[in-house]
Amino acid sequence: MNRKVIFTIFLALIFSITACKKDEDVDTKGEFDTSEDGNIVIENHSNHALALYHNGVCIKKIPNSSTDFSIWLPNPSDQTFDLQIYKYDDVSDDFSKTPDITNIYKRWSINLSNSKEIEKRVTWHITSSSAEINSGTLKFSYVGGTDLQVDVFINNKNGAKIITLKPGDQYENIVGIDYGAYTMHYRYWISDPNTGESSEIKGWLEKEMVAGAEVNIWNVINTNRPEAHLFIPHFNNNGDNDKWGIIKITNQYPVPIVISANGVNIEKLIYLDGNTQAASILQYGDAIEFILDSDEYLLEARTLTSSTVLARANINLGKGKDAKVTWKIFVDDDGNVDSEITGANQ
Repeated sequence: MNRKVIFTIFLALIFSITACKKDEDVDTKGEFDTSEDGNIVIENHSNHALALYHNGVCIKKIPNSSTDFSIWLPNPSDQTFDLQIYKYDDVSDDFSKTPDITNIYKRWSINLSNSKEIEKRVTWHITSSSAEINSGTLKFSYVGGTDLQVDVFINNKNGAKIITLKPGDQYENIVGIDYGAYTMHYRYWISDPNTGESSEIKGWLEKEMVAGAEVNIWNVINTNRPEAHLFIPHFNNNGDNDKWGIIKITNQYPVPIVISANGVNIEKLIYLDGNTQAASILQYGDAIEFILDSDEYLLEARTLTSSTVLARANINLGKGKDAKVTWKIFVDDDGNVDSEITGANQ
């Protein structure tokens, strides 16, 4: 029995215990209980009570409230979930039945962390629009070097706030959102360092320079672009964010490797608040995005126990939010170590 089958059976057992019950009423106490240790948060702006399904099983009922609703979905085998949202009234006759797929309200394909750490939670922003069923994925990065936190709103200042970021929130800040075109609006603020309670708004950023013109900060999510990585600039940075780019390194070599850039461990060059110790080490299966200054880099990969270079690549990392290079280290069909570069290496 392969891992995928075992994982499916495991999920079925878990969901059979926690799944929605047919005889539960919408007002039953405890029916909409949230989990303190969830790995996905639902922001329900649909104006309806909802039901969350996976593989035809009702996992959780979601109240008609925009308050964060946390759900725990175990994922020990690192699988991608095909999550489906139905309106409560469309499935309330019998939650034990597989619902009519034509009634799907929202749908998101997402790989959930198997961790209960708050930092690894993803957020699914459910809108009231029935025009679009599919959701895409926004990944946010906000590098350190500032004291300001930032709230991200969509479409206008009074629109929905989809995430709050603190300096150094560079990875795993994920929001699911309807396919569509959005303007992004960033509100910067600072809290009292002594109490952490009171806050002062420092200002907004709603425009960016594109091809020499000042325009709204647009983001488009659709079938051809189901995922986008957004760099949140510092407030009044005068274009400093344009000096950064991303190098995504994937380790498909069977043991941990150490990555160096221009002769030093890459952890010494990356933008990351806090302790970067051991950030240069990638375990098998890791796919890590490193934010570095735009520059030319000689990347080298070695094992932990040898100084011999397994793979080497010369990368010219461009500038701006679209500058991203991917370097993958792997073993080819003949058993030799190889690597490949994709992306804007120019």
